[in-house]
Amino acid sequence: MSSPSLRVGAVPYLNGRPLVAYLEQPLAAPEVEIMLAVPSRLADLLSTGALDVALLSSIEAFRRPEVAVVDGVCIAAYGPVRSVRLLSNVPFEQIGTMASDEGSLTSVALAQIVLAQRYGAKPAIFPALPEPSAMLSRADAALVIGDVAMRPHSVSYTLDLGEAWRELTGLPFVYALWIARNANVAAMARPLLLKAKEWGLRRIRNIALEWASRMRVAPDRPVDYLENVIQYDLDAPKKQAIARFEELCVAHGVCNTTYAAPYI
Repeated sequence: MSSPSLRVGAVPYLNGRPLVAYLEQPLAAPEVEIMLAVPSRLADLLSTGALDVALLSSIEAFRRPEVAVVDGVCIAAYGPVRSVRLLSNVPFEQIGTMASDEGSLTSVALAQIVLAQRYGAKPAIFPALPEPSAMLSRADAALVIGDVAMRPHSVSYTLDLGEAWRELTGLPFVYALWIARNANVAAMARPLLLKAKEWGLRRIRNIALEWASRMRVAPDRPVDYLENVIQYDLDAPKKQAIARFEELCVAHGVCNTTYAAPYI
């Protein structure tokens, strides 16, 4: 049996499903091998060459010199995103320690920027398993992402980081991009990944309903989240937002050096 011609990594979260569902159908994309993992793990796999393209945290687009971004596709939101939240035991300006979901890359950088710019807080940050109660027993605040963030939490203070970013910059925020290990791979993968996006967007309600059934949750929230919150087209305002995010990452010492990954 021949090996797959394209090794693809994606996040195991609801917001990635419309971009990935088509690729998981053997008859639709027989040349693809799919691996699901948290963002930090995907970044490692792309670095080692175990993946050709991955749905990576957007911060990876400007801190890796060799990669290329597949143009036209992203995971973004304009304003409240629901799936990237800061939970805190204390007012945000008093946060001294923050536990971060160990799978997070872009979201932890976003939290650092928002806390510094809006609240003058520069907490010590450590990675942790995504268990909010345990995280908050060890730190003033907990950064949670993905499906964990969308659950109800009993905590004194909560901050939707997508909403905070919009208030700070007036821009949407891009959470993830298809990032290829080089420009040639990006060019090869782009037609398939665009086709997968269009296929998923045409079936977005069904994808949300299937997720709700599998996760045993009421369907209204997943449907509303995919139909009205998350955006998948990488357009000019979102590219502007990525550039602004890069500027602020440098300004706040999140990244010391950045690179301009091409859009292919």
